[in-house]
Amino acid sequence: MFVPDEYVFDYINKVSSLDDDKLKKIREQVIGYSPMARAGVDRFLAFMVSLLRPGRILELGTFIGYSAILMATYSPHSEVVSVEINSENYIRAKENVKDSGCNNIRLIYGDALDVLRYLDGSFSFVFIDASKGHYNEYLDICLDKMPEGGVIIADNVLFGGRVAMSGPIPHKHRTIVKRMREFIERIMDDDRLFSCILPLADGLAVIRYKGD
Repeated sequence: MFVPDEYVFDYINKVSSLDDDKLKKIREQVIGYSPMARAGVDRFLAFMVSLLRPGRILELGTFIGYSAILMATYSPHSEVVSVEINSENYIRAKENVKDSGCNNIRLIYGDALDVLRYLDGSFSFVFIDASKGHYNEYLDICLDKMPEGGVIIADNVLFGGRVAMSGPIPHKHRTIVKRMREFIERIMDDDRLFSCILPLADGLAVIRYKGD
C-alpha cells in the first residue's frame, strides 16, 4: 500500500494554490498554524461549490473570512451564511469581507449550536469547521435544514492523524478523538447518508444527504 510521504503533500499544496489576489491577501494575514482552510482543502471547496452551484451555503467557523470569501467568489450566485464565535475573528472577518467586495456573504456572531437553532431557511451546502467536539450535534441540526441531495463537508476529521491511530491517546486529545470517531462511524452507518473520508490536509468528510 502506498502511504504518501511529506513531499507528496508539499507538492499537492504547491500546485493547489489559488491565484485570486483577495484570497492571497487574507492568507498573508496569518503566520504559522491557524484554523484557516489549508491549501488543497480550499481548492476542493472552490471546486465543489462551483460544481454544485448551491442556492444557500452555510459555514460553521468563519475564522477571518477566508473560506467564506472563497465560496462566495467561486459560487457568486449563492448566499453564504457564516457563523463565528470569536469576537476578534468576527471583526477581522467583517473587514475582510468588506474589502473583498463580495456582497453575497452574511456573517453572524455567536455560538454555532445556538445560532443553528434559530437560523431560518434551508441550506444545500454546509462547510463545518467549528468546535471539533460538537460535529455530531452540528450534523443533526444541519440535516434538519437540508434538502435531499444536499452536501456537507466537515474539516479536520482525522485530527492530526490521531483518529486513525491505534493504542492509547494522550489525555488532552482523548475526548475529541472519541467524539470524532463517533462522528465518522455515524456518517458511514446512517442509511440516510452517503459519505467518504478524504485524506486531504487534516482529513475531510464529504457527506451527501439522501433523504429520510
